Amino acid sequence: MAYRMNLNTQYHGMSFVWNVSAAVGDNASCANRPTDIDLVKILIGETIRARPPAWIHASMRTPLLVNGQMDAITAYWIRVFNADHSPRLSQSLSGIVSPARGAAISPGDTWTIVKLNWATKQGVPAVWNNLPNHPQAKAALAAELQRTQP
Repeated sequence: MAYRMNLNTQYHGMSFVWNVSAAVGDNASCANRPTDIDLVKILIGETIRARPPAWIHASMRTPLLVNGQMDAITAYWIRVFNADHSPRLSQSLSGIVSPARGAAISPGDTWTIVKLNWATKQGVPAVWNNLPNHPQAKAALAAELQRTQP
């Protein structure tokens, strides 16, 4: 269950982040809960829409299908995002978005879901601030994002 996690201290102006309750990704250990997947897809999609990487062909900038299912395209974008923002991750971890347990894992190392929130907020702040009402957020995700606990 996706949810709004309040932060003890602000991270780049964010007092909260939209968080997943369990790991999302292409690793067999990932729970891949439907609303968690949808949250990750919306955050990635909005980040790409706001600031598409120059090296990405326009055909790859289409919105992700927000359907509660993990797919190869989402796995690709998770890996691309982690390669750009967390190059120290191992191959098995680079395909995973884990739940945040605060803004940072350790000093200088931030959770991928927090980085996705920050990238979305930087690119499209109005969308990030009102994510429960995103046009692609189905009723279940919108309801879960009203919660502050998983």
